[in-house]
Amino acid sequence: MGWSSTHKPHGMAIKEFFIGEFGREIVDCAVVNRNTAYIAYRTNDHNIHAIVCLLKYNSRDYYNISYKDMDETSGPNASECPERILKVLTPIENEWANAWRKRCRENIQKRKETLLKLRVGNVLKLSKPITLTSGQQIDRVKVITQNKLRFYSEQIDGIVRLPKYILKDSTVIA
Repeated sequence: MGWSSTHKPHGMAIKEFFIGEFGREIVDCAVVNRNTAYIAYRTNDHNIHAIVCLLKYNSRDYYNISYKDMDETSGPNASECPERILKVLTPIENEWANAWRKRCRENIQKRKETLLKLRVGNVLKLSKPITLTSGQQIDRVKVITQNKLRFYSEQIDGIVRLPKYILKDSTVIA
């Protein structure tokens, strides 16, 4: 399957956009890392299954959003589906869908384990340098608060917040 490009009105929620695109009852929708939408939808037989949509944006064009949709039964590579989406899905007898759901649950568990290990004072080496909105790059941070994760970066001499997905492959070095 290829990519579909279309216009999404500014301010329209992604869930509403996909209701219009797919014409199905969407139970829940979540966008992860701005580039993947995980959608739980109700089928004609009242089961709830998942669609994964890879996303690309182009704000300079009328056709400002492109997506590539894959049913969970095709075993999509993208496997960062949030737990809340997985919880509403109806059990399925498809091996590709079950393998995809298992990978998603394993990734959720890995993220939880990483976050549980973090303590105030831990120094993290990020899996790859990230560029902040200021244009500065950092690759190490120190945990300064645990409940609402906040980090200190010596590289910029400042406090930063990082999305949890950036932390998943990071290493605690101190």
